[in-house]
Amino acid sequence: MQSSSADPFDMRGTVAVITGGGTGVGKATATLLSARGANVVVAGRRSLPLEETVNEIEGLGGRATAIKTDVRRVEDCEALIDRAVQEYGRVDVLVNNAGGSKPAQDGVWREQDWHNMLDLNLTSVWNLSRLAAPHMAREGAGAIVNVSSSASWRAMPNHAPYGAAKAGVNSLTENLAAEYAAENIRVNGVVLGVVASEGFVKGMEMLGRDPEDQGDRVLLGRPGRPHEVAYTILFLASRAASFITGEMIHVGGGPRTWSRVEACS
Repeated sequence: MQSSSADPFDMRGTVAVITGGGTGVGKATATLLSARGANVVVAGRRSLPLEETVNEIEGLGGRATAIKTDVRRVEDCEALIDRAVQEYGRVDVLVNNAGGSKPAQDGVWREQDWHNMLDLNLTSVWNLSRLAAPHMAREGAGAIVNVSSSASWRAMPNHAPYGAAKAGVNSLTENLAAEYAAENIRVNGVVLGVVASEGFVKGMEMLGRDPEDQGDRVLLGRPGRPHEVAYTILFLASRAASFITGEMIHVGGGPRTWSRVEACS
């Protein structure tokens, strides 16, 4: 990390690559890291939300770049890291936020569904981490933050491949932390509970449920907000967490139960 400020949350001089940076947690993280001084590269499959994120950051005086990326494709992952280095000269922070879940169609899982869930939620984390790590090592330090889900810990009907992929993210986080420690690259993760992202709100509305009514699932009785997750990601990416690696922090508002839940978090 470049900044020598006494403020451990000062991200000036750093470059952060954030996948899924057009909406929800990814957008909140991009704008927060930019507000703390980082140059930001946001990646995702849809150009318009990415450009909106960039415009918002630049409107506040920050510097950001949008790169259309399908993280399921290794070629896109390679192009993303290469472009970030070409434009900014370095990569200090990688936030593996891109992901998503879909219930089984008609209750039946197809082989392509399995591969899609793993490629989107797990293989992308592996590919981007191994591609970014050499650039971090060259600078003498780096931070990788992986976004997981409480589905990795709890049984959820019709989401088996998603839960398996996110459990893999948890394991990969710990193993990469061990592998990269000698290079002073820290690898941590956040395990999300119920967060009021665009997808979650739409899903709840489709089920005829009030997204804000989470008293049966969350001790605090409400869904989390993307910016509340972003603050935890900032902590893990910053020098404030300089002695933390291989950890998964649960950002879930206090779970009512660790058993079966009805909808994807």
